Amino acid sequence: MYLKNLYIKNLGPIDELNLEFPFFDDDSPKPIVFVGHNGSGKTVVLSSIVDALQEIQYKADVRDVQIAGVTGHKYFRPLGARNLKTDKPYYLSALKFTNNTDSIVYIDKYGTISKSDFDSETKNIFNITWPNKTAINAFKVIDAPNVENMYDIFDKGAYFYFPAYRYEEPFWKNNDIQNKSTGTFFHQLEKPIELVSVLSENLIWLNDVVADQDLVYASINSFLVNILEKENIFLGRFDRSKAGMNRITIAREDHTPYLPLLSNLSLGELTLFNLVLTIFRYTDIGRDRRDISEKNLNDKLREVKGIVVIDEIENHLHSKLIVNLLPKIIKSFPSIQFILTSHSPLFLLGMENIFGENNFKIMNLPSGTEISPEDFSEFQEIFTTISKTNTFQKIIKESPKPVIITEGKTDPKILEEAWQHLYPNKEIPYAFYGLTDDNGKASGAKALMDLIHKIPNLGKKVLALFDYDNEGFGQWNGLKKKGFLPRAILNETVLVRENNIYASYLPVPSSKTIYKERLLFEIENYFPDSKIVACSEEDFYCLKSDSSHQGQRVLKFLKNQKNTFAENTIKSFSDTDFSEFDLLFRHLEQCFKP
Repeated sequence: MYLKNLYIKNLGPIDELNLEFPFFDDDSPKPIVFVGHNGSGKTVVLSSIVDALQEIQYKADVRDVQIAGVTGHKYFRPLGARNLKTDKPYYLSALKFTNNTDSIVYIDKYGTISKSDFDSETKNIFNITWPNKTAINAFKVIDAPNVENMYDIFDKGAYFYFPAYRYEEPFWKNNDIQNKSTGTFFHQLEKPIELVSVLSENLIWLNDVVADQDLVYASINSFLVNILEKENIFLGRFDRSKAGMNRITIAREDHTPYLPLLSNLSLGELTLFNLVLTIFRYTDIGRDRRDISEKNLNDKLREVKGIVVIDEIENHLHSKLIVNLLPKIIKSFPSIQFILTSHSPLFLLGMENIFGENNFKIMNLPSGTEISPEDFSEFQEIFTTISKTNTFQKIIKESPKPVIITEGKTDPKILEEAWQHLYPNKEIPYAFYGLTDDNGKASGAKALMDLIHKIPNLGKKVLALFDYDNEGFGQWNGLKKKGFLPRAILNETVLVRENNIYASYLPVPSSKTIYKERLLFEIENYFPDSKIVACSEEDFYCLKSDSSHQGQRVLKFLKNQKNTFAENTIKSFSDTDFSEFDLLFRHLEQCFKP
């Protein structure tokens, strides 16, 4: 069974989404990845799919979705106004699944819309009979012509959902300190749709797999070798009486333990391995294992069918696993329909590298438009940051002096000119660099914060210098949440990470207190206001005033005039006009002292 069509209207942030899922010429499904910023509707789309799977499974007389001792039927996503887009009269969620020649249609509706209007909007794709009672404005309904065959769908296939809040408890945690209360489920198949934590169930099943030593065992071992990038290891059974040993252990070729517990894997490694194990477990339960052993590995993997829904697939994974191994695992199961959400440009690039340009689909929400990996907005943002990180790593490595990075390209010009006026006989002890975008424009405080946060400790001193304005001071302060610790110097504060990575704001002279109070101090404001006003025939600034300070004037520089000011205007300034920069240079000297 595969999902063929999806139609959503007025649900959460989505106005309208009409999607036909992609397939190859041999009718095997192409993976689809939903992307978009937070609040764009990715999880809403997945909830519609999972809600439909839960209800179809219930219709098939599988009781994995019913809680023991609870009367009545519980919906995965309850009906009601909580799902309705603001100021809309109704919402619709319609899905059409295909199982060989049969179609299974599921409708979730709340609010007022006629059957004829629904058919018109969806172009009669979802041919289904609505409940007879016309007064019912909220319902969930399934049309499945061959109900008697639906049990086999879930018996033989992998149909499950990993939500974004999935987890596995670490091996070191003492669970005896917690009193847990969980529901008891009727597991006729022991294959519920939603899976939050799966290791314990996978281990129980894996004991039999290791004992049988069949093709499933060989296949799982090959995945484990790729995940750990470690040759000559395998899953083995060992005596639990040995200290620290579990019955299922990862062993070396000589049968000595490599890891005593599967839970000793890192969370990322365990996440990938549990994905593989769960697919095999869901498709293997109830099968004749003797039949499986006669098939080669590729045939076995192509035989594995189902729908796997994963929210934020990159969760817990290192970038190397995201870009290289995860797409390979997905491609290893060509008959599984993978429906995913992601925030990771690296994952999308990895998918394109493994699958090819037209062999998977990326849907941008809430618009519902198909895009390429390079069109993904978060890709552009992260690519720019990574590029700058690599560039500045090279600059830092090659610089014999401490490196000071500013928010834009004009600041270094002003700093170098100021040094020459104040200390004409001394060499500048710093290398100044301005952060710019691909068009040569100032990148701003956010880009500077991202850069200094990501630059590794290369054994050279580097400092990010922020303006003392709303954006600069705010981004500087945000570094405290990213491992930077405050250290007092003179009358100010510098943030330090690993003794070589620093961040500071511009110290404000006492003559410019109003600038500090109003968070409007930029590097040009070290010059006397009177001097700037007197020479400003080109309108370098706009005036800011504050009645609480008796109308004192604050000069806010225009960004499009900063370059002219830095390259030309200050050339006519005297040494005295640069005097306040002495405060900044003394501040920088103190920043780098141990």
